[in-house]
Amino acid sequence: MTQQTASEPDGVDRTPSDPVRFDHDPLHLAQLIVDSAVDYAIVTLTADGTITSWNEGAERIMGWTADEIVGRPAATFFVPEDVAAGQPDYEMRVATAQGQARDERWHLAKDGRRFWASGRMMPLVARTDADGPTTEKNLVDAPGARQVGYLKILRDRTAQRDALARQIALLDLGDRLRDMEDVHQMVELASETLGRTLGASRAGYGTLDVDGSVIDIRADWNAPGGQSLVGRLRFEDFGTYAETLRRGGTVAMSDCRMHPDVADPEPLEAIGIRALLNVPLMERGRLKAVTFVNDVRTRSWTEDEQNFVRGVADRTAAAIDRARSNAEREIVARELAHRMKNVLTIAQVIAVQSLRHVGSLDEGRRVVAERLVALGRAQDMLTDLATEGAGLRDVAQQALAPYRTDESRITIEGPNVELTGPQVLGLTLALHELATNAGKYGALSTPAGRVSIAWSVASDHAFVLTWTETGGPIVAEPQRQGFGSQILGRVTGAYFGGTSRTEYAPGGLRFTIEGQIGI
Repeated sequence: MTQQTASEPDGVDRTPSDPVRFDHDPLHLAQLIVDSAVDYAIVTLTADGTITSWNEGAERIMGWTADEIVGRPAATFFVPEDVAAGQPDYEMRVATAQGQARDERWHLAKDGRRFWASGRMMPLVARTDADGPTTEKNLVDAPGARQVGYLKILRDRTAQRDALARQIALLDLGDRLRDMEDVHQMVELASETLGRTLGASRAGYGTLDVDGSVIDIRADWNAPGGQSLVGRLRFEDFGTYAETLRRGGTVAMSDCRMHPDVADPEPLEAIGIRALLNVPLMERGRLKAVTFVNDVRTRSWTEDEQNFVRGVADRTAAAIDRARSNAEREIVARELAHRMKNVLTIAQVIAVQSLRHVGSLDEGRRVVAERLVALGRAQDMLTDLATEGAGLRDVAQQALAPYRTDESRITIEGPNVELTGPQVLGLTLALHELATNAGKYGALSTPAGRVSIAWSVASDHAFVLTWTETGGPIVAEPQRQGFGSQILGRVTGAYFGGTSRTEYAPGGLRFTIEGQIGI
């Protein structure tokens, strides 16, 4: 064996003692070209469209071997709707009339898979050397030409077509999200974009509870006949792959029956999932949400498809954050105006309650002035706390200081757990609203009325706060829901990743926040 040189990386001996023999016979050369073009399907047909030859590239792309396909009609690898429309015959007629027929359409592989083909069909023409060269664009028109069939050459361009579709989908999604403010509509649009672009059975978005064990699916898109998953689902009912998501990893499952994190695939298959792709959205190291794509069939999720889902998730999350920031700014702006009205009401309440127990006009002036100064200080301190964050007890005491003309009338109980700046703001808005209403209509409007504020925090960071009024007038739910009702019912609970509600019980109003704290 001759020693391999640097120019012989494949280990094949190319020395003159064992030269590569090359047959320059034109027919042999033509066959070598056809056999070597493995990225191209090269097929010849008779005049009536019967397949007469089938190269290795055609076998690689479409799956049939030459022995299986030769002698069958070209319609075999056209999709049924194109066969019904007469597309194979149309291509042959155009090829004969114009010299070639463009082929940019779906085709069918042996396993039933559809692929996007790009290629041409041309007339297969026989000529002799005696006919001489020709400049005719259509060889059928060349001197001495005799058409003996057709030549069809195509490539599988599915990946390129899908990549372009994903790029266009991302651009379109970004443009449409830019004009949206409704979070639910954003999630619906993102889900539909994912499902349709990837040709999946289902796509959607869900938020996670604090320990990442329950997903709350707010919206999803389903192919016709599909089952919606809107609602709450527990990850542990479907396997152990949630651990990967909690660590920030993507779960790409091509077949739930074969995945090591799914001991029993039946629960997944019962909701129409054979393959799934879950992309996590993390916030400060915690699993916040999951964007998911499901399929009733087995399928492999390519890296490009996973990146597409991440792109949709990132754009949607950014749009949701923008919408929520805009909504919070609007709330704060409205709250400034609302708080001014409340401050005037508080001043009136302070004056009325202070003057009930004074012995002289001078004493009344002094007491009212002191409490108005305390009101101003409380407003300043709460503004600072909302920026920096503070303890919950400190916030409650500062927010309610102007109303505590009698210490026994408002009791505050609970640990001084740390609140973030936004939580301070949300709780302050709620306490101001509750205290102002209590002074005007509720427990603080009568001498015998009392208010109790209490809260607790569990080991899993679950947080519950209650404002309870007793001894005041009989309360009834207001007929009209104003801005204050929106703060108590929609805004405050969201600051704690949970909910808030107001109950108008005959014995007194009760306000509750349930959420998470200290995470």
